[in-house]
Amino acid sequence: MGFVIGPGAMRGLFVLATAFLVFGPTGCAPTASQPLRGTLLEADVATGRIAISTDDGRTVSLDLADDAPVRGTQGMVGLGDLQKGVTVYVEVDGKDGRVARAVEARQARAAGTIAMIEGNHMTVLSQSGERVRLAVTDGTRVRLRGDALPAWRDLRFVDRLEVIYDTEDLEALAIIAESGDAEISGILVGVKGDKVTIDTALGRRVLTVAAGAGIELEGGAPGGVDDLRPGDGVEVGFDLSTWTANRIRYSSESELEQDPCG
Repeated sequence: MGFVIGPGAMRGLFVLATAFLVFGPTGCAPTASQPLRGTLLEADVATGRIAISTDDGRTVSLDLADDAPVRGTQGMVGLGDLQKGVTVYVEVDGKDGRVARAVEARQARAAGTIAMIEGNHMTVLSQSGERVRLAVTDGTRVRLRGDALPAWRDLRFVDRLEVIYDTEDLEALAIIAESGDAEISGILVGVKGDKVTIDTALGRRVLTVAAGAGIELEGGAPGGVDDLRPGDGVEVGFDLSTWTANRIRYSSESELEQDPCG
């Protein structure tokens, strides 16, 4: 006599088989990574922990998995390279929601010069010839030789700087100049002792002339501070951190460039 399975038993076996396929042999639902989008608040290299402010207003702390990749817009980066305030997308372990399996930061770098300033926005001209317009906020870190520089607009005079920015919000996260070598041009309006006052496209600037500064008069003749004449056009090389001039060269009005920065 064969074994016969009734309709009710068949329905029971179907339910059990479905549960096995969905939940697995342990009876637990499979884990799935849940992406989080937010703003980076902290990235602690020592502990491997990050904190983000999510789009829905929560503050979430996550431990970075040992093998978790950290990517910027331009490739892999270190956890310590991430800037506070950058937009991040975090792949979270679905088991307890406290482990970050991958971090993608909308962060990029551009090396070049500030080509234009409009209010709280600057246009950076990169060494490759590309231009990017960025907002400068209260949260933007500004550094000159490692020290804070409150007047970020002064970096317009530096011949090379690096900007780290958020590619999604187009905000400058950090503006960094390793060298304070800068240049300014304008009309000399006053000389008093070792101080010179120059009218530039960005306003009036006062600089201290360093002892031994190279001064080139009209026609290329060498001279001293006392030989400078108000009304002459000049190009001045100086140290931005101290506003000390180390080079002054006579320049005709036709040679002076009009700075597009406002």
